[in-house]
Amino acid sequence: GVVLSRCDRSYSKVLYYLGVIAQDVQQILPEAVKEGGDVICSNGETIPKLLVVNKDRIFMENVGAVKELCKLTDNLETRIDELERWSRKLAKLRRLDSMKSTVSGGTAR
Repeated sequence: GVVLSRCDRSYSKVLYYLGVIAQDVQQILPEAVKEGGDVICSNGETIPKLLVVNKDRIFMENVGAVKELCKLTDNLETRIDELERWSRKLAKLRRLDSMKSTVSGGTAR
C-alpha cells in the first residue's frame, strides 16, 4: 500500500490517503483494474488513461486468500501434532531399548 498526502488549502490541513498503485495491482490482479479514460485536473493538467482500482475486488481476493491460508495452517497444525506424537513414541521406544540393553548387559555378566 501507499500513503499519499496533499495539502487541502480550503481546510488548511494535510489530508492523508491510503491506497494502492494501480499498475502494481494490474500485474497481479488485472480484473481489479479498469481504464477510466483521460482525466483533466483542476490545474489543466491531463492524466491520460487513468487507471481505476476496484477496491471491493481486492478485498474479496484477500478474503479468499485468508481462507486458503487458514486451511493451510490447519493442515500444518495437524501434521505437526502427528509428528510430535510420533516423536514421543520413538522416544519411549528408545528408552525401552536402552533399558533392555542395560538389563541384558547386566545379566550376561
